[in-house]
Amino acid sequence: MKKKYLVLTIFLFLLRFTFAENPFIKNYTIEDGLPTNKIIYVYQDSKSFIWFATDAGVIRFDGHNFVNFKQSEGLSDDVVVRIKEDLQGRVWFLNLNGTSNFFQNGKIYNETNAPFLKNLKTNFYLIDFYEDADSTLYFYNTASEVFEVKNNEIVDYFDFGFGNPSDVGLLFFGKSLKNEFLLWTAQGIYSLKSLNDIPRLTYCSPESLVKCFSINKNRNLVLDRTGVLSIFNDNKPERKVFNQVETLYINSAAVDGDNNIWLASYDQGVFCINENKIVLHLDIKQIQGFIVDNEKNIWITSSSEGIYKINPELNKFNFIDNSEFENLGVRDLEPSHNGGLWLTNGRSIQMIYNNKLVDKKIELNGSVLNNIYELKNNTIITNSNGTEVYAIEKVKYNPVLNTFEYRTPIKLAFVLKNIAVSNSEKFIYSSLNNSISIVNLEKNYYFSTYPQRSTGRINNIFFNRKNQLVINATRNFVFLNDTLRNSTELAKYNGQKITSRLTIDKQNEIYNIIGNQLILCNDSGTFDLAEKFRTLIDYRIRNLAYNDSTLFFFTSNSVYFINNPLQIIKGKSPVLNRLNVEFKDINDILIIENILYIASYDGIISIPVKDCVTEEEKRPKPYFYKIFLDDEEYDSDSEEIVFKHRKRLSIEFASLNFSPYPSNYSYKLEGIDQNWISGEGTRVVYLNLSPGHYSFKLKARKGMENYSEEVVLPIVVKPTFFQNRIIQTFIVLFILFVVFVIIWLVYASQIKKKEIESTLITLEHKALQSMMNPHFIFNALGSIQRYLLQNKAEEAGIYLSQFARLIRQNMNSLKTNSICIDDEVERLRNYIELEQFRMNNKFEYTIDVDDEIDGDELGIPSMVVQPFVENAIWHGISPLPENGKINIKFRINDENSVIVIVEDTGVGIKKESAKPKSENNLNMGVSLTEKRLKLIGEKYGVHAKVISEELLPGENFPGTKITLIVPLIP
Repeated sequence: MKKKYLVLTIFLFLLRFTFAENPFIKNYTIEDGLPTNKIIYVYQDSKSFIWFATDAGVIRFDGHNFVNFKQSEGLSDDVVVRIKEDLQGRVWFLNLNGTSNFFQNGKIYNETNAPFLKNLKTNFYLIDFYEDADSTLYFYNTASEVFEVKNNEIVDYFDFGFGNPSDVGLLFFGKSLKNEFLLWTAQGIYSLKSLNDIPRLTYCSPESLVKCFSINKNRNLVLDRTGVLSIFNDNKPERKVFNQVETLYINSAAVDGDNNIWLASYDQGVFCINENKIVLHLDIKQIQGFIVDNEKNIWITSSSEGIYKINPELNKFNFIDNSEFENLGVRDLEPSHNGGLWLTNGRSIQMIYNNKLVDKKIELNGSVLNNIYELKNNTIITNSNGTEVYAIEKVKYNPVLNTFEYRTPIKLAFVLKNIAVSNSEKFIYSSLNNSISIVNLEKNYYFSTYPQRSTGRINNIFFNRKNQLVINATRNFVFLNDTLRNSTELAKYNGQKITSRLTIDKQNEIYNIIGNQLILCNDSGTFDLAEKFRTLIDYRIRNLAYNDSTLFFFTSNSVYFINNPLQIIKGKSPVLNRLNVEFKDINDILIIENILYIASYDGIISIPVKDCVTEEEKRPKPYFYKIFLDDEEYDSDSEEIVFKHRKRLSIEFASLNFSPYPSNYSYKLEGIDQNWISGEGTRVVYLNLSPGHYSFKLKARKGMENYSEEVVLPIVVKPTFFQNRIIQTFIVLFILFVVFVIIWLVYASQIKKKEIESTLITLEHKALQSMMNPHFIFNALGSIQRYLLQNKAEEAGIYLSQFARLIRQNMNSLKTNSICIDDEVERLRNYIELEQFRMNNKFEYTIDVDDEIDGDELGIPSMVVQPFVENAIWHGISPLPENGKINIKFRINDENSVIVIVEDTGVGIKKESAKPKSENNLNMGVSLTEKRLKLIGEKYGVHAKVISEELLPGENFPGTKITLIVPLIP
């Protein structure tokens, strides 16, 4: 191996990282929601979404949510090799099977809904496209095929095979500053004014070109087969940027905002090159794609390991990973008097000097260590809370040998919980349960205890800014001259545990109370620093650090900071910030010479304080994810939502947020919500919105940082047909009209009903009059007289009795408008027998009631049958030269009516009609009855009628048949 490659290999080895333990590197795999670990390409669109091409479709990522699109969602192939956006906002997917798709307005277009894509297909997949100023797209592949596409049409097809061997094809396609087409091939660069011209070679490469990547307009990064990287301006080489790349398998290249050149190779990982030197190497295998996004995050895709996201601060921070600490993490930090840093992993004590870990360790026979304190006399006091204490004396660092010396550790004969060292370092104060322990350092660690039964269990013990020993127990005390006194300054926090504290200066100190309160104690009073953002801090606050007007504190996985916290004394609210890095189980932080050290399970990280407090704020970008009207999905990319009245509007939203911390949201629907509604929820539902114009406003932030700009979704609820004001007015008028008509009809019906009732009453009286006319009465009395003159007293009595009964029955008919059929039959019998008696039995009669008729329950109008029977007797039977017969039948017609048939064997209808009107059977009684039947039928909804016909047509005396349709009266 050449010497330069040997040096390079050693250098790269030193820069390798253990990705699994590095908080600046996040690896996404199928365990994080990916459909596959084979990620082929990565691209960021104009809306800041990150797209990934895979062998299982494409993935859209907003920083926290993966959305997978496959053939079932419209892709022509699940294996996608390239993604790129055009100026119209279409995100193109170039597939392994030679087909193409694009994504626009939340929808994937394929050959079905974009027919021109049928012709944008090759046997060898397309690798890229070039977009001209007029939005013409030129798709091409390494087989030198070029498709010209404009306005969703294939304009032309070109084949630039050049007759070259099969391993020579198009590397890149573009245009020059002279607006000439440039074809980049292994041989060199061809140019032509029109794609119909013959290509001419304008640059011949001394070495075959292998790769060509666009940096920006008219500037490309080119790799030749010798491993030399050059930047080309237009179609000419501008300068060589690196000539030590030991691979030709570079799949992606980019230039970031700091002019670093990034190269991603399949076999050697990622290189960051600055001024012709490799400044960073990430040893990731099988890299397929690589980008630097608009927040300077680095995204790397691997064909076997999924996706890597690299924090942009990786180059700025120094990191010693957990493997250097026996995979136990770092539990405690302590500054060393020589400018170094002491730390412990719980088993041993180690030192960092000049950002390098000193190889030597202090082993303590399996003891668990959580606390380190170095005295001015170069003695280290160490223990875990409530365990035995070790003293390590004469500790001295040797910078020449990069090691340190120390005496054999001394195991002291007592245990300590919390340690507080006086400024003079003569005494160590501690507590255990309700006792105060004092260790005299000048008297060979002499140990004494002072039980304090009045304090209860002691939580913490420390020196405040006034150098007073404070005892935090059931109350807060000051320990002076071996006596406890109540602390007036901390009296309001009696009964609360002070978990940590920090002295800023002689006038100010900060107390962390029960893990979620930060109380600034000043000579003028106390101030709550965390009151406004207490609910926004994840987990409990563990400890504090202060440097140059910046307060740092941490929870289990985050480091927060407040610039100028003392401004709260002047009434200015503090602004909370957070490092854009998530850690595993932070145990301690420490600031030495403007460097912030963070000890966690990941290892130890050192960060310049200025890089923390000046870090650019990266706010999330909220967007609308899904919109539903009832259960129907609406296009979430629409500029506004327009719909007619629906029962339910559901809006789901998310945000583009590439930090490790989730977003929280604030929203309101103007016209409905009076105030902003805040929380972590990502879905809101509105029911039965009234017609009108609304604006749904949404903003997002990470934790307690400032909110993003609002995004607004206009909502137009159109009135339905019945919600239109004109229609509503018309409907109201129509209803009023209908009500008026109904009232009028009801009134008219009532008037008509009254008229019918009045007419019926009149007709009933007239009918009774017709049945009891003087002629009938005279004949009946005449018959009685005749029987008396003939000395037929018995017959006269019978006749008189029947006549009286008939009169009584007729009079009873005036009391009601109906009569049951049995009573009517009985009245008819009485009448017929009177007439039969009077006429010397000139006729016979029968009355037949159908068995289906319940004569005692069913009622019919009174006085409707007798007139027709009377007609049959007087005008049908009476003129006969011989005896006749009358048959009366009652039959069921339907549930509302019966049929009454009156038959006689008399002279018939025609002979009756030939008589003078005063003598025929169409007498007043029949006429009145027909009118009554018609009116009663109208009243009860029955088509009542009278049908007259001959009983025996063709006979000398054909007789008469009268059929009555008679309503049943309830």
